[in-house]
Amino acid sequence: MNPLVSIIVPIYGVERFIARCAKSLLEQTYDNLELVFVNDCTKDNSVGALQEVIQQYPYRARQVRTINHEHNQGLAVARNTGVDAAQGEWLMHVDSDDYLDPTTIDECVKKAEEEEADYVVFGMMQEFKNNSFPMMPPHVSSKDDYMRQIIRKDIPTRVCGGLIKASLYKMHDIHAIPGVNFAEDYSVTPKLYYFANKISFLYKPLYHYIRYNEKSYTAHFNPTVISNSFAAMDEIEHFFN
Repeated sequence: MNPLVSIIVPIYGVERFIARCAKSLLEQTYDNLELVFVNDCTKDNSVGALQEVIQQYPYRARQVRTINHEHNQGLAVARNTGVDAAQGEWLMHVDSDDYLDPTTIDECVKKAEEEEADYVVFGMMQEFKNNSFPMMPPHVSSKDDYMRQIIRKDIPTRVCGGLIKASLYKMHDIHAIPGVNFAEDYSVTPKLYYFANKISFLYKPLYHYIRYNEKSYTAHFNPTVISNSFAAMDEIEHFFN
């Protein structure tokens, strides 16, 4: 039987994008899915737009869960809520303004099983308003080489764009730092890579990373971004020390 894969999607201020994201998940060719949407008290109609899409896929309805925060807590906590609630053997993070190719889960699970990997990193297509650019994982000689590049920030670090064995989170109590909503990926992914017995790479741009959402965390640069980045770096330095 195909293992259960939980896809975790935080929701806040994505009324324009959530329908496309949800459709890409509901139309996955892989059957054994759990879709965990975490509503971080969005102020717009994101949840209503999501519910409209879900109704179009009645055969998937039992696989969808929506968790509502009582108050806004930020991206990091929303990701943590999703991880803690997920029941799948495998996890995948998808931001609610992004979307997946329809065969993404199928291809990642196949890769993980063929290579007995705990983590499958796959490529992205960076989507700008007028053009698109692929961003592929690096070709590395070993897991240690990959981790060095990640820690030195030679390559981008995103928790999205990977299929992750749930036990890496749950056995080692790995969580994003509450309140660190920019660079939260950097405080988490090096730890996951460290505990993974094997990391495999899939050189296909299966994840579509939207770069024109002016409301996203990565669209703004301010003092909070700087302090969040330092907090994430301090966390990783402390972990490896």
